[in-house]
Amino acid sequence: MEAKTITLAGKDYELSRLTYSRSRQWRQEHGAIVKRLLGATRQISPLLADGKNLMELNLADLGRVLLNHAGDLVELFVDGSDLALDAICSYAPEIAADRARIETEAYDEELLGAFWEVVQLAFPLAGSVRRLVTIGQGAGATSKSSPLPNGEEPLTSSTPKT
Repeated sequence: MEAKTITLAGKDYELSRLTYSRSRQWRQEHGAIVKRLLGATRQISPLLADGKNLMELNLADLGRVLLNHAGDLVELFVDGSDLALDAICSYAPEIAADRARIETEAYDEELLGAFWEVVQLAFPLAGSVRRLVTIGQGAGATSKSSPLPNGEEPLTSSTPKT
């Protein structure tokens, strides 16, 4: 059984993979934050064709992606650490028992890093954060001509501007 050690506020916690039913329940309760993060990366992926980086993107295309996901992105920027700690505590009762100390002593970056470690345990097919992001960007999930899960067409450099 896979286990990960995470450190929050100077204390190490050993997290093990949950059983299927407990993991499924966690994914149902907290998977939305992962889906929202991946929604934006899925639309940005076609824009990064031909080795472009974010600084080389057409501002109109990038702006459309940001507008399509503005609500999610703002919520994640504002509430991301709180959402991460809620999800971590739900996954690991030993961390929930230490929540007050963690809230006082931990940094946001620690919480977000620990959240991604929990995501890797809860989504075993992801294998790693890098693989999870790759899946979110559509590698193997959809072709360039396939619609996104929400029915929208992915943005590409040839997508007409509206």
